[in-house]
Amino acid sequence: MHDEEPSHTDIHFQIEYACGHWHGQAAVWCPTYTRTHRRCPPQFTHYEYRNWEVCSHCKPPTYTPWEYLINRRNQPAHCL
Repeated sequence: MHDEEPSHTDIHFQIEYACGHWHGQAAVWCPTYTRTHRRCPPQFTHYEYRNWEVCSHCKPPTYTPWEYLINRRNQPAHCL
């Protein structure tokens, strides 16, 4: 068995947000990845600029009205 050169047929999207951050996402993986699970270097083929949106890291936190009811302590869950 010999090592194959990765085929760069991946389709990657790069989404840039109004805050300046960007996010890369694979839409389709190349046949080499589906066989070996070894990722090829990303080559972005599609670009999208979202000037109306900021990334999830820059968004202010939102809390649900029932947030105070959720027990966040690290206690084991009890089975019923």
